[in-house]
Amino acid sequence: MSDALRSAVPVCEASRKQHAMLQRVLAMSQSYAHPNIVVVEGFSTAVEGGVALFSRCRPGCVLRDVLCRYPRIEPLTILRWGFGVLSALAFLHERGVAYGALSMDNILVDVDGRCQLKAFYPDYVAMCTVFRRKWSCYVSPAMAAGAPPTPACDMFCYGMLSLEAISGQRGWRWGVAAEGQPPRTEKELVELLQAGGQDFCDAVTSGLVVVNELALDSAVVVANYAEDARDAVRMLLSYRPSDRPTAAGVRELNKSILAARGLVLTEDLLRSSTSEEA
Repeated sequence: MSDALRSAVPVCEASRKQHAMLQRVLAMSQSYAHPNIVVVEGFSTAVEGGVALFSRCRPGCVLRDVLCRYPRIEPLTILRWGFGVLSALAFLHERGVAYGALSMDNILVDVDGRCQLKAFYPDYVAMCTVFRRKWSCYVSPAMAAGAPPTPACDMFCYGMLSLEAISGQRGWRWGVAAEGQPPRTEKELVELLQAGGQDFCDAVTSGLVVVNELALDSAVVVANYAEDARDAVRMLLSYRPSDRPTAAGVRELNKSILAARGLVLTEDLLRSSTSEEA
């Protein structure tokens, strides 16, 4: 921006309270270092009209882009990515912290195939003070109703991601139309999911959209994923938070499935047992 235009356009700068909250968010996020979490390392309020956050991560792209570019990814790769995400979630949940923003766009897949969670801010109140939060279509029923995220909410969102990744279908579908109402179209569903926000949350709480569990019975899912894995996803997508398994529990199931296929996992490092012996 030129100096002349700069003087003519008002610049929205961070207030003293927001600056203090940013310092708090930064300090807290740095205390949760984990191989599968992208940690914010600094910020700048010099950006006109906003705040720039700085983090260090390896080159890669978000999970949504990877799945769009490579729609036929091997089940073992999906399970490996899941192991990385679950490792990060288990780490946070064991410390009483919810991630609160799990979505296809907040999982980074780097050049080595490692998954990391982006945009992690452990202090929910501070985060809402500093940033404008608009929910995506990856929300639990409780979050849609206005409750703050919990570990159980994270697990619902992980179940939603898992359903979409293994089936290639959308995680939500239209509920049963009320008597006398015309059926909703696929185009309307896509627009609602892409928009997210309050309209989508209202659709969840009213039952206008429901979990698309039918996708777990599709031929491609049944052929590539064992029954215990499919059942775990169903439990994750339960509308009752107490029914959902923990991140640590699903991580162990994931690990056992991979081990049965000849893969040994240690945290986020994946090596074949044969190459290990070589």
